Amino acid sequence: MKIQPPFIILTFFLIFSSTLKAQRGIPHPQYLDSLSLYLNQSIADSAFPGCAISIGYQGRLIYEESFGHFTYDPSSPKVEINSIFDLASVTKVVATTTTAMILYDQGRLNLDQNVSEIVPAFKGREKEKVTIRHLLTHTSGLPGWVRFYLNLEGKERIIQEICETELINEPGTAYVYSDLGMILMQRVLETVSRKSLDHMVKDYLTTPLGMTRTFYNPDSSIKTEVIPTEISDWHMKLVHGFVHDENTFVMGGVSGHAGLFSTIQDLSVFCQMYLNGGFYGGRTIIKEETIKLFTSRQNIVEGSTRALGWDTRSEKNSMAGEYMPIQAFGHSGFTGTSIWIDPVKKAFVILLSNRVHPTRENQKIISVRPIVHDYAMKSLE
Repeated sequence: MKIQPPFIILTFFLIFSSTLKAQRGIPHPQYLDSLSLYLNQSIADSAFPGCAISIGYQGRLIYEESFGHFTYDPSSPKVEINSIFDLASVTKVVATTTTAMILYDQGRLNLDQNVSEIVPAFKGREKEKVTIRHLLTHTSGLPGWVRFYLNLEGKERIIQEICETELINEPGTAYVYSDLGMILMQRVLETVSRKSLDHMVKDYLTTPLGMTRTFYNPDSSIKTEVIPTEISDWHMKLVHGFVHDENTFVMGGVSGHAGLFSTIQDLSVFCQMYLNGGFYGGRTIIKEETIKLFTSRQNIVEGSTRALGWDTRSEKNSMAGEYMPIQAFGHSGFTGTSIWIDPVKKAFVILLSNRVHPTRENQKIISVRPIVHDYAMKSLE
């Protein structure tokens, strides 16, 4: 994929402004100028109403920008760098996986322990073979997604239903990206720690890192700072200030697969902690060897790019683009969010958007993501 600035007419401006930015030590800042133009063009093309993005490189934040508005109405508020986004499935790595890593460091989590030993209700044909490692690599045999919200309400009722759900594959034989597996992982973590997932995230992660704008269930007092998502047929209104994912909504807003809200500023701290080998702000959050383990491909199923909780860059057609190394790891979210971390160049790219506004049928972000990552990584060469 060749990167081309969206507007050739601004070439002279790019050269001039890049000279100024080069003084900040960015190897090829012209690509960041092109990235800004591209994101504005993506908004004009209705890929999303607005977005925020940050890029870190070797311990420095080299790019932190916001674009567009809360909705396609130009009179709606502008997106700011501290605007709060619904992370959707990025929750799986920021909340669930990172909490699992911390419990693993504490010696309270054994990746090869059978899930049924911790959650006795999870039993039935082949289920006794499912391990925590299977849940984190999406190889448990559980289905990917079920519309629980149509008939069930409450976390306990949904987890009970998952425990009774028949496996669709023998454990460890097939990769199926599964929200159900990560909800069950939530129950594992809560049983081991004797804390709810939202309290674990606060106690183990967001408070130590000073991530004050990362949480489940945003308080109504900051609703004006939260980016709205979809105009929902099921809710029969705009989803704004509460979680977009319907299963998480009926679980009370806290789930292992979705529900977390955050900003590019908070997630920049999170990503830098990973690049620091788990160390940030004078304290160790996660052991370096644990980060290496959880972000390495597990190869349980041939061809799967999955690490433990995290995904890794695929050889072809990766959302991380062409210039992220194969060692890169990241995750995306249904609402239009993603984080990717490059441990080779010590870089990260965070893109938060509300591409599901006004409808989830908008799939344009699929083509946007790799181009964004290509601009970002080319600026670092």
